[in-house]
Amino acid sequence: MESKKKLSVLYVLEVLKKFTDENHILTQQEIIDKTLKCFNLKLDRKTISSNIDDLIDFGFDIIKTSKGTFLCSREFEEGEIRFLIDAVFSSKVISSKYAQDLAKKISSFLSCYKQTDYNYILKSSDVSRSNNKQLFYNIEIIGKAINENKKIEFTYFKNAYLNNNNTKKFKVSPYFLVNNHSSYYLVCNYEKYENLANYRLEYIKDIKIINENAKDINSLNSSQEKFDIAKYVNENIYMHSGDSVLVKLKLENESAINDCIDWFGDNIKINKVNDEIFAEVVVNENAIVYWALQYGSKVEVIEPLSVREKIVKELSKINIKYL
Repeated sequence: MESKKKLSVLYVLEVLKKFTDENHILTQQEIIDKTLKCFNLKLDRKTISSNIDDLIDFGFDIIKTSKGTFLCSREFEEGEIRFLIDAVFSSKVISSKYAQDLAKKISSFLSCYKQTDYNYILKSSDVSRSNNKQLFYNIEIIGKAINENKKIEFTYFKNAYLNNNNTKKFKVSPYFLVNNHSSYYLVCNYEKYENLANYRLEYIKDIKIINENAKDINSLNSSQEKFDIAKYVNENIYMHSGDSVLVKLKLENESAINDCIDWFGDNIKINKVNDEIFAEVVVNENAIVYWALQYGSKVEVIEPLSVREKIVKELSKINIKYL
């Protein structure tokens, strides 16, 4: 019991974190009662008052009023918590159990009263998700390999059904992990080639670090300059393999501008010429073909010719299916 009293300031802090916010204020007696009930520790008013003053001096945003005391601000604002939990809820790369466990950890930064606002995460099992239970282990191993500049080996499944036999072994130099449109990718170099490749993390299994130094990313043939991960993500909107090209687009109307900005952000340049709207952006060549098919009624690829030819070829295949 004596050792517990030495840590009384931490127990008082836990009570304030869990049971107070701007709408829920505790008196000293209520803090005494909560500390006794939750931690089996009996404190007096003088100790409670001293602990609260020590916490305020340390920097915690604790407000004392005539009605009682509450913890005003926390490590995360409520809006930040909602953003993180919504991201977990909508992510399809983790199982429903992991989604619920992770959301519970995130919401623990809030008072117990506000944690109930996020009970919808219990419905995460209704969202179609990956069933690869090794995802977080994969993230840890890849992170360690990147930090140690080592290669990794893994088994890669061709689709989301991890119990099939359509697999292949890969040895790669790992560089970055990228979250792109609700999918998690490993950006790496497959040792047989001299370019970058992207692999979905939820399709990776049986991963291990091997005692070989990773290839320098700036030595790859596709790297014309020092590698920039932000530039790579901006240009690879679907995380397709292949090189990036400067693409010129003709936009059907002003509503198409919003579609372009949604995908390319500040990286796209838009201008008007004689009441016609044009745009230019550097983007992965294979990705822009797929994107142009998606927005074909609003956008026309003007240049380069190689992209136009690929789009025509894909449209011909689609046309045959629907005739």
